[in-house]
Amino acid sequence: MPTVSDATARIRRRRRGSTRRTVLTAVVGLLVLALVVTGVWLVGFSSAMAVSRVAVTGTTVLSEDQVREAAAVSTGAPLAGVDLDAVEQRVAELPPVSEVRVRRSWPDTITITVTERTPVFAVKQNHGEGHLLVDAEGIAYTEVTEVPDDLLVATAADADLLGDIATVIADLTPKLRRQVTAISAETRDSITLELSKDRTVIWGSAERGDLKASVLEVLLSEKGSVYNVSAPEQPAVR
Repeated sequence: MPTVSDATARIRRRRRGSTRRTVLTAVVGLLVLALVVTGVWLVGFSSAMAVSRVAVTGTTVLSEDQVREAAAVSTGAPLAGVDLDAVEQRVAELPPVSEVRVRRSWPDTITITVTERTPVFAVKQNHGEGHLLVDAEGIAYTEVTEVPDDLLVATAADADLLGDIATVIADLTPKLRRQVTAISAETRDSITLELSKDRTVIWGSAERGDLKASVLEVLLSEKGSVYNVSAPEQPAVR
């Protein structure tokens, strides 16, 4: 039968073991806390992970410096503290930008990937000799002195008509597109196409473009100089 002294010794050993475990747990907890605090300081406040470079990709019309200027990312600021959404919004305000993505590239770089607008046609400026490139949404986004060979040149009474012109061009079949040399719009209901061989197409509004294109392909088989598909159910040739 165990003696009282034996039981007392076991109890003391258990207490000492419990105390050691408590101390060990506290020490481990403090070490983890110190590591967390150190990590937060390194990432959020230390110059060890500060922005030292802004990398830009995807630009053709814009220069990398133009994008960096619009992004307004301060070098030396903590990389983790950069507001990526705000940077995206600032870069997206540049007219040639269609889409933009901003991300952190650890340990010290902000990477900005830009997708620029794709031109669908060029429009003559009302003042000056240059042209503006216009995308599929009808947005004029940059000025050029020479129009690329594969682009149509359009004239528009005002900027509100650019979207209608873009819609008409999108509705043209490849066969028709190869024959169109110019396009003009005085009003939304008076869009006109100039075709090769001195032919003119009265297109009318941008509505029902698919039908107008189909009718025009058939109508062009008839001899004439002016083709009217503004009312596609009642086309005319003269």
